[in-house]
Amino acid sequence: FSQIYYCAQVIALMMFGFHTYLLFGSYLVIQYRRLMVSLDAIVKRAELVKKKKMKENGGCDIETCYRFCLKENVEHHKVILKFQEDYKVLVSAPVFMVYGFTSYAMAMATVIFYNEIDSVMPRILGAGVMIICLLSTSLISWIGGKIWEQTEDFFFAIYKVKWYNYKKRTTACLRIMMSVSFKERKIVALHILPIDLEALASLMRAAYSAFNVITALQIQNKKN
Repeated sequence: FSQIYYCAQVIALMMFGFHTYLLFGSYLVIQYRRLMVSLDAIVKRAELVKKKKMKENGGCDIETCYRFCLKENVEHHKVILKFQEDYKVLVSAPVFMVYGFTSYAMAMATVIFYNEIDSVMPRILGAGVMIICLLSTSLISWIGGKIWEQTEDFFFAIYKVKWYNYKKRTTACLRIMMSVSFKERKIVALHILPIDLEALASLMRAAYSAFNVITALQIQNKKN
């Protein structure tokens, strides 16, 4: 009973990591897209702020409006980065376990698929496990790759802003975002495994190696 309870805890933790990763990973991608769209529309936003200020207190210069809009972007960026750091801590261990378990499960499913030649159901189950494992880890890796891609796109989106038109006080907001976004923002499980499509390739190689080891041991046992 204790072994079953332990296995159930491990599976529950991995399912938590998988679903949490997909949910909050998608949220991160969307927030980066919103931030980039906001930066692209900086001129229109500044004009809208100026019109609003004119109605409220007689107006202000356009430079102040630009600075106000950029400060909003800086604050939004800080919120995203804080969320991303908390997110990495939350899903790091469960996602690492998902990759490790999936690698072993795919190897075992492949062994069952190739060994049970005369039985239909074991082959169907083996193929089903392989497909489920491949789809789940592919989705995790794709989301991780999209997060990294969005951080790179955001970095270039900052440079597209015509900062040379602004004064030093205004460009300070851009410099803050530039310096922070320059850092690597990949999601790394347990500070070991970067979650991207390369991780998926590593998983497939690990599963193939495990399959070869299991097959070799089975052949050796048959000889003995």
